Amino acid sequence: MAIYRFKCSIDDCDDLYRFVEVKSGSTFDSLKNIILQSFGFDTILDCSFFMSDDQWRMNNEITSGKKTLKGKPSEDKIQDAKLSKFVFDPHQKILMVYDYEKEWTFKLEMVNISPTGKEGVTYPFLYKSIGLAPKQYPILGVPNTKVEEEDEFEFIKNQILVADEEELGEDGFKETNEDGEEDENEDDALSDNSEAEEDI
Repeated sequence: MAIYRFKCSIDDCDDLYRFVEVKSGSTFDSLKNIILQSFGFDTILDCSFFMSDDQWRMNNEITSGKKTLKGKPSEDKIQDAKLSKFVFDPHQKILMVYDYEKEWTFKLEMVNISPTGKEGVTYPFLYKSIGLAPKQYPILGVPNTKVEEEDEFEFIKNQILVADEEELGEDGFKETNEDGEEDENEDDALSDNSEAEEDI
C-alpha cells in the first residue's frame, strides 16, 4: 500500500510545519488524528476536509458528523472516506478546518508518495516537526495584563488626577501660591482669622 506524506501548516502561523505520513487506504479520520496530535490539539470537536486546488479554494466537503461548515449536506464522512478515493494529484492540496467555532484552518500539501511503507514504522506517523504550535485553548490563571493596566489607570485618574471642581482654577488646575503651595480659599482664611481673634 502506498504511503502519502503531507506537509501541514496552520493558517497565519509562519515557520510552523508538521510532516505526517499515512497509508493511502487510511480514512480522513486517521489523517485528522495524526495532524491534530502532532500540533498538540485534542481530537474531539467537529472537523471538515475540503479537497482544494492551488488557490486553496474549498471544494467538496468531507465532514465528521451531521454538521457541515458550508451548511450544505455532505454524504462523505471522515470516518468512512478513504484518502485513495479522493487523492489523484501527486501535489494534492487539502484544507482541514477543525472546531467550527474557532475555525482552526490547516493547510495540507502532499509532498511525497512512496510505493510501500518503511519496515518497523507504524502508520499514521509523524515524520518531522518544525516550530512551536500555538495553544488550542487559553491558559487558565494567566492574568490579563491589559485589563490590569486599565484598572490601575482608572484608579490613578479617580484618586489623584481628578480634583473637586471647587478647588480648580480657571485653567483647570488647583491654585497655588508662589511657593507652589495650595492657596487657602476665602472661607478657610476667614475661619482661621476668627479663631486667632478669639485666642487674643
